Amino acid sequence: MQSDSIEKRQLIVQKFGGTSVGSLERIEKSAEIILDKWSMGCAPVVVVSAMSGETNRLETMARNISHREDAAMELVLSSGEQVTVGLMSLMLDRLARERGYIRPDESIASPYLSHQLPIGTHSNEYADAKIEYVNHAQVWSNASAGKITVLPGYQAFNGTQVLTLGRGGSDTSAVSIAGLIEADLCEIYTDVDGVYSTDPRLCEDAIKYDLITTDEMQILSKNGAKVMHHKAIDAAHTYKVPVVVKSSFEPSKQGTMIVHPELIEKYHKEDTEAESIYIYGLTMLKDVMAVELPLRSGLKKEIMDNLPLLSLTEQNERIQVILDSKYWDNLNEIVKNQKLDLDRPKSLYGKISILGENLSSDSSLIEEAIETVKDNLDGTSHSIKGVQKNNEVITFLVNREAAADVTRKIHDCCQKVIGPKLKGVEASGVLNKLSNLTLAR
Repeated sequence: MQSDSIEKRQLIVQKFGGTSVGSLERIEKSAEIILDKWSMGCAPVVVVSAMSGETNRLETMARNISHREDAAMELVLSSGEQVTVGLMSLMLDRLARERGYIRPDESIASPYLSHQLPIGTHSNEYADAKIEYVNHAQVWSNASAGKITVLPGYQAFNGTQVLTLGRGGSDTSAVSIAGLIEADLCEIYTDVDGVYSTDPRLCEDAIKYDLITTDEMQILSKNGAKVMHHKAIDAAHTYKVPVVVKSSFEPSKQGTMIVHPELIEKYHKEDTEAESIYIYGLTMLKDVMAVELPLRSGLKKEIMDNLPLLSLTEQNERIQVILDSKYWDNLNEIVKNQKLDLDRPKSLYGKISILGENLSSDSSLIEEAIETVKDNLDGTSHSIKGVQKNNEVITFLVNREAAADVTRKIHDCCQKVIGPKLKGVEASGVLNKLSNLTLAR
């Protein structure tokens, strides 16, 4: 194998999600993407998720035994990635030999688990660790030797035990590792080909973005956009590492680049009105429940600390919690610990959010959206259960059955102002200029 100085290779992190490694066939396709990048002169560092459905399968078995978050639970939940690291490494070696990149007695993959590299954390929090350091010298050494480092997502090592990162952990792992090793780029390969103004499976007129800033993406991801978890976007913003979301099923298709605003400001000056309305996208979440509880000491804080709430409001000594119905058991357990009885709500709703900037500066926007819904759906006068708004988010709580149609209609009526601020900036132009930018990370 020919060794190259790291200066000659662009250091990139490539993350492959569960659907991209869900079978041996998908692992082979993903390995081909990696080796194609390697053959072009890049130095890939690969981060993998567990195979599709594997973590859920492991968690179901474990939760049938215990609901405690402890070291044993973390071992079970983090084990899926160990298998994928091994399978991906074996596949990379086989394909590299077949392509003639290495001799039959050589390996191109350098696999590590979180405690072996290590991928480190100072945390002791189960299911909520944060990656704080990585053995970047080893990663760079591997890259200089022409090796491909293969790492598990979703986990970190605190010196004594492996801890998981919680929801969205593999995306967060990839972006955090990219920032800590000062990679030039982080590629997130998934089953969608970029970031859209809304779910393209729901709305055929959904707009795909070539470029979006981390500020804009944070608003989307924290309000239901499923392309990337908001913790991963937070990491991209903190480390100022550019991220590209691409499809592993169509790798030649241009994805969406997510960049820190400062990377844009280096060479692009906005020419926009200070109070212009921008809509970055719409999100929809079905199976949402609204639960009312008495305001008790400590209850509000415990709910906020332990559940991914969609909203929590307080009025007349009571709190209303809106959350995904899949977290009902978790909420009920917290409430029972407070010696309260809670009946499961009979009705489920759809939560639709318009996400953007300066949304509250023009009241006609929300009025037009509501009127459009009422004019286009049968019985819509009874469909909208509530509206909440601030400068970045307008949220509709609607009948679950009407949610998809409502989302499409709102997207249609708001289309003239949908899109990121930088509509005229090409992602390829940003990528070409990134090498000339000297941002301190």
